[in-house]
Amino acid sequence: MHAPSTELKAWLQSLKKFNAMPIIRELDIVRGDRKTAEAKERQYIYHYTALGYDLLNNKHLNSNKVLFIEHLQEYEQRQYRTMKSTL
Repeated sequence: MHAPSTELKAWLQSLKKFNAMPIIRELDIVRGDRKTAEAKERQYIYHYTALGYDLLNNKHLNSNKVLFIEHLQEYEQRQYRTMKSTL
């Protein structure tokens, strides 16, 4: 595991101000470079945001979560229709 980034340290400090603790759960182990790890992180952020979770780590989201979630839902519907038409 790498040393915490400046961004992570700042987030943890902000939680301390509110007597809060993060709930951290390992979802995956990524082998490779930082670009590969960030791509996997982005997939999880998109996935859990689309499910309605209000994630604190939203660096990969645009500023309007509602529009972003609508975009994800439309994308998933297009993927489903494409998959269904190939069966």
